Amino acid sequence: EITMLCSFLTLATLSTFASLYILFFILPSLNTHENNSEKPEPKLIGINARNDLHSQSTAVLPLLSWERESILGNANEDSSNLSCNPPSHVSKQCCIGSFSMGGDIDYRLRYNCNATTLDDYLKLQDHAESLLSEKSNLGCDVCRIIQIGLRDNLTIAFFGDSMQNQVVQGLICELQRREYRVEVTRIPGKEDRCKRCIKWTQVLRITSPEDRTDGAVTIKFFFQYRYPFFYAEEEMQVATEAEILIINLGLHWSWNGRMYATGRMHYRKSMNEFLRFLQNNGTIKLLLHRETSAQHFDADGGDWGLRNENSSKSCVPIRNYMSQAAAWREEKVAIAARSQGFQKRLATSNEGQVQNNELTILPWWNFTAHHHEMHPKEECSHYCSSPFLYLPLWRSLRLAMERQFPTDNS
Repeated sequence: EITMLCSFLTLATLSTFASLYILFFILPSLNTHENNSEKPEPKLIGINARNDLHSQSTAVLPLLSWERESILGNANEDSSNLSCNPPSHVSKQCCIGSFSMGGDIDYRLRYNCNATTLDDYLKLQDHAESLLSEKSNLGCDVCRIIQIGLRDNLTIAFFGDSMQNQVVQGLICELQRREYRVEVTRIPGKEDRCKRCIKWTQVLRITSPEDRTDGAVTIKFFFQYRYPFFYAEEEMQVATEAEILIINLGLHWSWNGRMYATGRMHYRKSMNEFLRFLQNNGTIKLLLHRETSAQHFDADGGDWGLRNENSSKSCVPIRNYMSQAAAWREEKVAIAARSQGFQKRLATSNEGQVQNNELTILPWWNFTAHHHEMHPKEECSHYCSSPFLYLPLWRSLRLAMERQFPTDNS
């Protein structure tokens, strides 16, 4: 019996040692191999990644958790208001689906958007990523815009209408979601109801928590609906308060507009006059024209002015991209630029010698033309905002600035 007991204890001891060996030596080795080969450490994005606070290496920053929640609440009016809960440093106008109403950006009407699901916005993300993929190693475009502005002490200005206001708000949101701090000051204009006057001037002061020098970049937005200017001093203000100017208010002219001189010939004439003024006055070193975003009314080219009594109230795909009514505003801008001695170029590269009197075009019509689903219901001019809607503009603006203000590393 004693012999059997000793044999049993010996086997138990060996079994215990074998189990401990497997537990402490074999399994950790297997787990390490598995983790290294199949489960790479996830990349931190945003405020938690203190060594890359602005996610500068990431060209397309995915939707953050609060942005996803704001989409899920867009189904009806009650949940739309409750689901808009951005971080304290982010404006509520950045909630997904916000759009311009009467000039201001309204986040409370997001339930009126045609796009109400996460898939709708991921489709837009896929399209934006496909456009940026050719130069995917460039990283964050708005970060580079701020870096150049800070380095060269540049003021950037936008001039335009309610859609341009959405573009500026889109820039604010992209900066805020990347952890920049944006101070906003609005200065009322002389006459609020005057279409040819500056309705208000918005002044943005952009800073980074990582910057210990108290440096800041100033961005301005001059909100106006139509040319020509009613007050000459306001036109001079637009021309002299920045080194970079991005212009567009094309949606306030239509193909056959008859009231208030808003037809396509009037648009060309107004562009002639404004470009002539900018050529002879001001401090602008880089002049850019943002392409007018596509409309999706049930009419030829999607143009609002070509609707008829049989037109649907819904926003529909553009049926004929080759129609004269499709992107006609860009044709008029090109004619006006040539007549004033400007050389028109697309902002698709940061290379090439800068010429005198260049008008740089920020492409956007073709991108927006593919997204009729991104409008509010029955309002087929403005767009329900998301970060991905404006990404092509930031890439083009960044390339234009690198070309105009080069460094050895550009």
